[in-house]
Amino acid sequence: MQNILNRLDSVVVLRLMKFFFALLSTLFLATPAWAVDVQMGYDGNLVFEPAEVTIAAGESVHFVNNMLPPHNVVVEDHPELSHEGLAMLPGEDFEVAFPEAGDYTYWCAPHKGAGMIGTVHVN
Repeated sequence: MQNILNRLDSVVVLRLMKFFFALLSTLFLATPAWAVDVQMGYDGNLVFEPAEVTIAAGESVHFVNNMLPPHNVVVEDHPELSHEGLAMLPGEDFEVAFPEAGDYTYWCAPHKGAGMIGTVHVN
């Protein structure tokens, strides 16, 4: 009976070890779902940084609020891609997926007049 309990304990410990190894691997080896980061209000300026990026069709751009909020992203002629909600806090972020190839001009609605405009090239 003691041998059976020892074997059961070993099986349970082995399964737990496999589970935790898989969990840690997922946490530390997972890559982000987006292709590139774009800072909004970079370095205290009303700019996107970088202002021009290139991605593959189906990938996403990760927009991160840096300074001088509020910021958003309005994609010219593509309201379905726009994120018109305002990011108010530093570090606030969102993703915009670009499913089809093309060149997409976007801007920050509150700061378009100040030149806060960017371009996503999608291959």
